[in-house]
Amino acid sequence: MPDPLSGAPLATRSAFHSKGRRAEAFASTQSALRVALDDGDAAVAMNAAGALAAMDVPETELAAARRRVLSGGVRGYVGFLAARGLVGIDPAPPLLPYLLDYYLDAVEAEARGGSDDNVELGEKALAKLVATGDRGLIAPLQRALDVTPPATPYLLKLLAGFEPKPEGWTDTLLRYADNGYPETRERAWDLLGEQRDAASLARWAPKAAVLLADREMRGIALSALSDAAGRSPSGLPELAALANDGAAASTLRLVHHTMIQPPVCTCYSMSCAPYHPSNSSRRPGRRHRRAPPIEPLRSHPLVRQTLGDVDRRPAHRQRAARRNDLRRHR
Repeated sequence: MPDPLSGAPLATRSAFHSKGRRAEAFASTQSALRVALDDGDAAVAMNAAGALAAMDVPETELAAARRRVLSGGVRGYVGFLAARGLVGIDPAPPLLPYLLDYYLDAVEAEARGGSDDNVELGEKALAKLVATGDRGLIAPLQRALDVTPPATPYLLKLLAGFEPKPEGWTDTLLRYADNGYPETRERAWDLLGEQRDAASLARWAPKAAVLLADREMRGIALSALSDAAGRSPSGLPELAALANDGAAASTLRLVHHTMIQPPVCTCYSMSCAPYHPSNSSRRPGRRHRRAPPIEPLRSHPLVRQTLGDVDRRPAHRQRAARRNDLRRHR
């Protein structure tokens, strides 16, 4: 049979034959990996499954090998690999113990000075599992909250991803709002700020108002109250007092004043009469302008600086954001 590329340039013929050899090698490698899926060593089988997945082999074709590994009672990293590959294929609750055990072990290892790579790996796998929305995950995640304290903030974040929220969610957050670990306290108050229904606000807003007198907790309480600004009168007297407190940091007083200052129209036009400080002082004909709306304080650069939330964007993007803020508030 004549060569179909006999008249083509040498470089074209070489590339064609080289591609063919690579395809043959790829097929040979894939065949060997499929054989390894049935290896008696669970680690070998799961490494082969990972390699095949990287070759775009559908996860459904690898599910049987992964189920076989889990049925053998394998835990640790190998069990984690097997369970992670079944997320979205098998029911979520039976997979959670494998992922959770690996994550908690990784967090404890990091606390002893180990790498955070395994922690990130575990977090991504758990996030993917919770994204399935299976509410059978809620109870075991709640039971795990106190197992490894450094892992509690992330587990609270996972639980906050369920809609509707877990039963007694506000009470759970209030329980961790006084936790001895600073990161857990901050995460609990951050999530409390998102609980803006009347019943929840009545539970946590008065507690946040009390914390405004505590120098260490003031920033956290302010952040939660700012998220719920305008929805509850709790904390307004304390915020007003703090705004006029000469001992408070100037940046905190400024943003407190911004938070409690009502929006007032500055254009004095007829169309904005409800916003005027006094309806008797109108000046028709001036350009329509209103004071900037109250923004969540978390996005304010002064609050980010005061609360220690470092802006990791490149410097030119930070400058552009500040310019846009100035233009928007003119």
